[in-house]
Parts: sequence; C-alpha cells; structure tokens
Amino acid sequence: TRRIKAACGGRFVPVIFVTALTDDHALAKCVECGGDDFLTKPYSRVIVKAKVEAMARIGALYRQLGEQNAQLERYKEETEREMQLARHIFFAATSRKPRAAPYLQHWERALGHFSGDLLCYEHCPCGRVHVMLADFTGHGLAAAIGALPAADIFYSMTLKGFGIADIAAEIDKKLNYYLPTGHFCSACLIAIDANRGLMEIWNGG
Repeated sequence: TRRIKAACGGRFVPVIFVTALTDDHALAKCVECGGDDFLTKPYSRVIVKAKVEAMARIGALYRQLGEQNAQLERYKEETEREMQLARHIFFAATSRKPRAAPYLQHWERALGHFSGDLLCYEHCPCGRVHVMLADFTGHGLAAAIGALPAADIFYSMTLKGFGIADIAAEIDKKLNYYLPTGHFCSACLIAIDANRGLMEIWNGG
C-alpha cells in the first residue's frame, strides 16, 4: 500500500483493505499505512459497491480540488506578474531622485508592496524646494492608484515653476475627476525658500 501511494504521487488512488482481521490495532495499521477504508469478512456485495462508489466520489472531489489548485496557482503567477509591472510603474512615477536638499531628511517604510502614503520633493527653477506629503484613503494598490497622477502633477508643475497653491488646485481637479466618491487624499504641500528663510504651507484634503 505504501508503494502504491508513493507511485501515485498527488493522484488519489484509493485502497480498500479486505481482511479477516477484527483486532482494532490491526485495523488501525491498515489506515496508518495508507489504506482509505477496510472491509472485514464476511462482507456483502452491497457494502463493497457502496464503499467503491464512495471512494469514486472522493476521487472526483480530489480531481476537482487539484484543478482548482492549478487554477489558483496560474492566477497567483499572473497576479504576481501584474504586480511587478504595477510596482515598476508606481515607483518610477513616485520615487524620482531629485537633487539633494541638505535640510530635508526622511525615512520611509511601506507595510506592503503599495501604500497610499506619498512623499515627494523637487527643486523649482527659482531655487525653492517643494515638498508634498500625502495620504490616500485605504491600503495597498487601491490607495496607490491616486498617488500616480498626484505625483506626476507635483513633479511636472514644480519643474515648470508653479507655486504650491496652483499645484494643489490642479491635483484636486485631477483627483476629483479620476477617483470615486469616498476615495480621497489629505496632503501637505510646502514651499521652502532657504535663501530668504521663508516657508509657504498648504494643508488640506
């Protein structure tokens, strides 16, 4: 029985013992070595037929479970490929590496692959540094979706010299168009003018 089970691998091939043994320990050993059921002599054809049919039903369930597991594995592999692509796009859009600002220090650690937390900073042509700290509703990919247009607007408008009030208005307009009701962003935008010792802050949602 052990050799039969080993040869079948993951395929369910039932083994029913037909035995004259009635000792509980002996019958338990039949099951321990891989037996799926047993019949003690004398036995009736009706009982044999019923047990074989029961094993056939169990075998059908095993096959169905195997097919479902294979489908889940394919789905998992496909999802992982899509997640890798999404991660690449997300980090390319939100994690640019601008010129360092010595007075800015930050530490980030996401709970999962994606998050709705966004920290961006970029230098303006006029010498200011713009910083955006944002938090989107929810967690994971659903929260990260809104971060893509927000980051893109922040970087592009900062590099063109727009002020943070204009940037906030444009982000608001774009998110209001793209995001469904109940999905929103709270954010703080800061313009730092180190040469003049001035800071401008926009704080809202």
